Amino acid sequence: MIKNNKGITMITLVITIIVLIIISSIAVDTGYQSSIQAKFYNAVSQMKAIQAKVNSIYEDYINGTDDVKIEIENYGKSLEESGKSEAAQVAYDDVIKNNITGDNIGEFADYRYYSVEYITSELDTEGISYDFIINIKTRTVILLDGVTKDRKNRN
Repeated sequence: MIKNNKGITMITLVITIIVLIIISSIAVDTGYQSSIQAKFYNAVSQMKAIQAKVNSIYEDYINGTDDVKIEIENYGKSLEESGKSEAAQVAYDDVIKNNITGDNIGEFADYRYYSVEYITSELDTEGISYDFIINIKTRTVILLDGVTKDRKNRN
């Protein structure tokens, strides 16, 4: 008998497909994890930029006249006026709960809402894509919509 060995067997084909599926799933998971981490680090860098601006405004607040202090206290929108009061309360409570440094973050009533548009136009800070609530008196910046570093902790 002569054996005809032209082509590949079905078993070889199935094994090859399974290996390719495993490799592609690893690649997709790695890419997905990288995009989550990139979003996190982007938010952190934006918070640092806003913190630097808030520190500058705080210096004006401390060293300014009463007119300057009143103007600075009215930056942004009140939380009730913005319609973001519930989301802001959740973010504020989360910071209170996780405040491992024990920093004084002030009273919730002293926070103001800062939208992306307001930050870009009025505070002259470019590259911001998140909304914040900020307390100028305590120099506290809170990201309104939280982000996580890895998907295990996602809400």
